[in-house]
Amino acid sequence: MRHFVYRATFAALVLAAALPLARAAHDDWWEVRSPNFVVVSNAGEKRAIKTAFVFEQVRSVFRQSIPFAAKLPSPVMTVLAVKNEDSMRMLLPEYWVKGHMRPAGYFTSGLGQLYAAVQLDAQGENPYSTTYHEYYHSLTIPYFPNLPLWVAEGLADFYGNTQIEGKSAGIGYPSQGHLEELKGGGFIPLDQLFLVDTNSPYYNEDSKSSMFYAESWALTHYLLIGNSGAHRQMLVEYLTALDNGASQKEASAKAFGSVPKLQDALISYIHDRVFYYTNYAVDSKVSEADFHTRPLSDAEAEAYEGGFLAARGRSEEAESRLNDALKQEPQFALSYQNLAIAEERAGHIDEALASISKAIELDPNSGLARYMRAYLSFRSGTVMTENLELEGDLRLAIAAMPNFAPAYSLLALRLAASPENNSEALEMAKKAVELQPGSSVAQLALAQVLARMNKFDDAQRAALRARAESRNAVEKQQVASFLVDLKEVREQVGEAETEIASGRLSFRGAQTDSGAESDASDLEEATGIVTKGTCEIGGPKLELTTESGALTLHAPISGGIQVLSNNLPAGFNPCNSLTGAQVHVRYAPAASGDSTGTLQQIEVLRFAGPAAGGSATSSGESDGSFDASAKPGEHTSIKGKVTDLTCTGTELRITILARGRKFELRARDYSRIVLRQETPSESGDFTLCVDLLGRHAIITALVADQQPYYGDILGIAVGQ
Repeated sequence: MRHFVYRATFAALVLAAALPLARAAHDDWWEVRSPNFVVVSNAGEKRAIKTAFVFEQVRSVFRQSIPFAAKLPSPVMTVLAVKNEDSMRMLLPEYWVKGHMRPAGYFTSGLGQLYAAVQLDAQGENPYSTTYHEYYHSLTIPYFPNLPLWVAEGLADFYGNTQIEGKSAGIGYPSQGHLEELKGGGFIPLDQLFLVDTNSPYYNEDSKSSMFYAESWALTHYLLIGNSGAHRQMLVEYLTALDNGASQKEASAKAFGSVPKLQDALISYIHDRVFYYTNYAVDSKVSEADFHTRPLSDAEAEAYEGGFLAARGRSEEAESRLNDALKQEPQFALSYQNLAIAEERAGHIDEALASISKAIELDPNSGLARYMRAYLSFRSGTVMTENLELEGDLRLAIAAMPNFAPAYSLLALRLAASPENNSEALEMAKKAVELQPGSSVAQLALAQVLARMNKFDDAQRAALRARAESRNAVEKQQVASFLVDLKEVREQVGEAETEIASGRLSFRGAQTDSGAESDASDLEEATGIVTKGTCEIGGPKLELTTESGALTLHAPISGGIQVLSNNLPAGFNPCNSLTGAQVHVRYAPAASGDSTGTLQQIEVLRFAGPAAGGSATSSGESDGSFDASAKPGEHTSIKGKVTDLTCTGTELRITILARGRKFELRARDYSRIVLRQETPSESGDFTLCVDLLGRHAIITALVADQQPYYGDILGIAVGQ
């Protein structure tokens, strides 16, 4: 229902237009913090303050055009306001080559941060129109990701040409560049314009895209304020029809009537000598008392510049700039935070984790740094473990940034890894969608939580919304993979528990979200070498070379991959610790029949190098020693005798005596434990809660943090 409500506000966005018609030397760098912007400038304190005021006014104008978004805070944007062209060239050197346009404004974003760069002495009708255009997109896309492309770009150009003079805002100024393009011919028929999407040549080819932008702006201008706003209701009806499921052809026919007549009217409008614009007083509701200014050192200015480069994906340049800043001032947290972004963009996740941890050490109250560490932990596969630091970081991030949707989505996924947290996980996922209803990432996180709660119909609906709102190929692929996994899990639900007896090995299939286990007869097995291990949100992706060829395996949506080894090294996780290892895997093959599938179990036969706490052999034997230095969240193996055992419901608690020391261990759901049975029980069938007592065993566990037991049981290999 919420999804329908926010989608129905497309039309409200239009009604809001009903307004009255009418590398330089770091010698003087300043930081100005206003309620919604951080302005960093080398043009002096006064120019920095003025720039912050202008951006606050622009934000106020834009948000009045987006009633739904106006109810929620917008992300803080960092603006690098540089004094001249030489300073701009330091930030965007690749644009200062022969024949290339030299921008007076630039916008970029990444990892929850927004950046803009503006040249304060730039000339022209509105040198910041490109920056305003992209900033408008950043405010609308979280709520309206699927506006027809011509509407999205037309609105961004319409509002992007906003001009601020004192406390007055002029909206709808004609773009001379667009008018010259349109009067030059090559007009796109409107029935084609309505169908342009991000894959169209009209959007991607320079020779055609300039006409697409110009015509989208002109039609938006005509519908919003042409003829004293007489046509505005047509755009409202068009968007409403699309909201109600009409096709482009049906919506345009209902709202515009004869499209050829609309095209003739638009052409006449373009060639008219009179263009209206709206002009009104704007109050951003901020005063100088809300501004905080301070001079910056060279190192601090470099930290901001490095962050801008990192957000643009220019990781090598960013790292060089940030490392130089750290040499000058090694205690500036922002330098480490931005360095982490650069390292993440370069694919160096471990280095990024170290940098962001240092940033948090220097500034524990940074909500963005806390979120980034949690995000990087997900990227590294830490979500597979009981990582309390990850959860704590996300809760602190939410406390510091209560309207930051990505933190809620990640916390939802983290909590959903444990069934007892499903209720809170669902609450967090719904909050993320409430904050950013047009976010494919938020919708997919909600779908994943619902799937783990066995609410498969609701999960599919959320996933289909995520697919509709996907804005790039990565998001589309993530949703597609989820839908495939969801179908497989739904087919498995309700099947009876199955065991395979293979020699001395007793294997229980991986559980589905319902608590029923997969039919092990549907699983396939393979032995090979892991050639590449990477992390996706939710678990590992492994590429193996086997006797039968290459094999690519993904984590299941349930997150329930079982890892069996007598000797897991400290800090092990299945994402990045298995490259080069020999493994035996059990997996559900993909329905497509290609060499892919969904992981169910990984048995490590031999690591690529010596394992912590002992050296595993190809037969899986081990001396059973454990890593006494293992830290909370790390894996360890303990070999000894089970001296005490209790089962309550699905919970198992045992005491194992190893080398004169007793270890208390627990499993919340013992049916999920990977079980290796070396010898049968006297009755022939091994019952864990009865026959384990008094046996020698090797137990793989995840070391707990400040709990009354040593760790959580992952696997048990039972001996004599």
